[in-house]
Amino acid sequence: MKILDRYIALRYLSAFLFGSLAFVAIFILIDLIEHIDDFIDRRVQPLAILSYYGYFLPEILKLIIPVSALLSALFVTGSLSKQMELTAMKAGGISLYRLLVPFFVIAAFITALDFYLSGWLVPRATREKQRFESLNLGKNFWVGGSRSNVNVMDSPSRLVSIGYYDDYQKICYSVSAQEFSGKRLLWRLDAERMLFDTTAQKWIFEKGYLRFIEGEQERLLRIETLDTLALSFTAKELGESTQALELMTLPEHRAFLISRERGGFESSDEAIVKYHAKLSFPFACLIVILIGVPLSAQKKRSGVALEMGISVLIGFLYMGVQQVFGTLGYKGAVHPVLAAWMPNLVFFGVGVFITLKAQK
Repeated sequence: MKILDRYIALRYLSAFLFGSLAFVAIFILIDLIEHIDDFIDRRVQPLAILSYYGYFLPEILKLIIPVSALLSALFVTGSLSKQMELTAMKAGGISLYRLLVPFFVIAAFITALDFYLSGWLVPRATREKQRFESLNLGKNFWVGGSRSNVNVMDSPSRLVSIGYYDDYQKICYSVSAQEFSGKRLLWRLDAERMLFDTTAQKWIFEKGYLRFIEGEQERLLRIETLDTLALSFTAKELGESTQALELMTLPEHRAFLISRERGGFESSDEAIVKYHAKLSFPFACLIVILIGVPLSAQKKRSGVALEMGISVLIGFLYMGVQQVFGTLGYKGAVHPVLAAWMPNLVFFGVGVFITLKAQK
């Protein structure tokens, strides 16, 4: 079986490489048509344009690899069926399940590649791509965390509210810190500003009032500066936002989730969904084998156009399911981990159904 496995694996790998190259060329051509006017108007040099598409390439590959894996499975299996090779294999006692083995072996390597792209290379390349667009095309991108109306549970008994955070200067305006014992308010600090000392790695409150609540009595102290109140979050953690999650590698994203949980920030559902989406998306390369191989195992009259149409259709359906459940996960309507993995679960179920129904 090693010769047959090698034969199928090489055909599948060749079809995958050719399909990926074709999809990449189409993506780049469409993007070039869209941006050609901007390149000309801003007199971007050819070498700079090449570097731009070098930064864009990992993102393209990440998106088209599952579709290309499906198209290749459809094409190779359909070709084996048309040329009666599949019939000869079945006559020799090779079942459809055994036929899946070389496809899964190559798909496992493809999944590992897509996992590296999704978790490491794409975030780094996207940063460079956005920097290029900012410098050469005049586009502005969110790279910091200036935000309004921030509420942080600094500890189980302490709430910190910030009217506005200036990420550039590391200054918070209209700050209120409240300490509770159960439902009873112990003290409250209201300050005009809160600055982060990067050397000492601590916050400094300026120009405010500190109120101590003792039974029905209240003691009021005016403060010019206060640097003895230790907060669990830093300026960097305060400035991070879910808007920059696509620019984080998997380790950075994981560290972000841990810091948000430790700092008691508001709901991190969106961050959790996007983290697990980076983990789950590459496994689509394995799942499409369960759909593509059984679907094309039957001898039929169909060409590459139909197989490409099926691949693109399934790709759009996958993206649609991913978007729907992602939104539900962001809103808390579905558990964020389940929301990220649901597209894979749905299409895995479809693939198992198609495989079981196919002639063995």
